[in-house]
Amino acid sequence: MIGLYSVTRAILKFGTQSRSLFTLQEFSNYALAEYKKDSKGVDRVIECLIKNNKFVLFLEGTVDRPASLCAMNIVKMLTILQVLPLVTIDILAEPACYGYLNTKLNDTPTSILAANGKIIGNHDEILEYFKNGKLLQVLKHQRIVGPSHLDKYLPISNI
Repeated sequence: MIGLYSVTRAILKFGTQSRSLFTLQEFSNYALAEYKKDSKGVDRVIECLIKNNKFVLFLEGTVDRPASLCAMNIVKMLTILQVLPLVTIDILAEPACYGYLNTKLNDTPTSILAANGKIIGNHDEILEYFKNGKLLQVLKHQRIVGPSHLDKYLPISNI
């Protein structure tokens, strides 16, 4: 799995100062500390996001600029299947969210997809569903079908 391992550094803001973190362990420790500062508040916000939105993607970077190959791959899969509406959270920009995922999943989180109020899985699990043609079933989503003369174009997502 590539995920955060491919990210050589993350820039985090400490007030007006910036600090580069070069290892996954340092980032994980920082994220857990940020999460523990207000774990109840973070839990409430993230659980509300997951509950009130059809699809929530926690990824490294943004949809327009994924910071890992796993994040980019998930964005491509969801775009091809036109999985909308999609809310995304950049776990590198929001370390407390990374700490939440690390705590709740007991694992080093990378790109995580939640659908219909529950966590579906990480990149590897989503890729397996996609390869087997089961991702739309797992997500309980109907692909948006446009006019047949547009089928040759890659679907454009308004994420």
